[in-house]
Amino acid sequence: MKTKRLRISVSIIGVVVGVIFVILGIDLLFGISYSGWSPTSYETFGADFYTSMQNVGVDAVTAINSLGNLIDSCIGGFGGFSIAIGLTTICYFLQNLINIIEKKDSVNRFEMLKLYKDLLDSNVISQEEYEEKKRQLLHIE
Repeated sequence: MKTKRLRISVSIIGVVVGVIFVILGIDLLFGISYSGWSPTSYETFGADFYTSMQNVGVDAVTAINSLGNLIDSCIGGFGGFSIAIGLTTICYFLQNLINIIEKKDSVNRFEMLKLYKDLLDSNVISQEEYEEKKRQLLHIE
């Protein structure tokens, strides 16, 4: 019983980790966290002042813009990779969780069938009652 709970917990944690990777990838691809930055506007925060410097200089802006494009392309590639890892992780652990739940359900059905068979053998229930419960448990119509 503890191993099933552990497997279910690991699967749920795996799904959560996958979701985190997907969110991180979306953030990196679309620049949600750093969308306010531009290479021509720098803001300096001090104790009592706030200044904004515009149009720093053509050479500096060009160099920073090139570096920004390089960083964006690297981050964008990692964002797609992160989303792929996240989705793969979610699919794997969700399938694992479904398998655990279905296995638990099938074990319970067969355990119940065995219990009804024991009741039939000890003459507590009739053959008809046993057959009816068997059809219900095995989903036979």
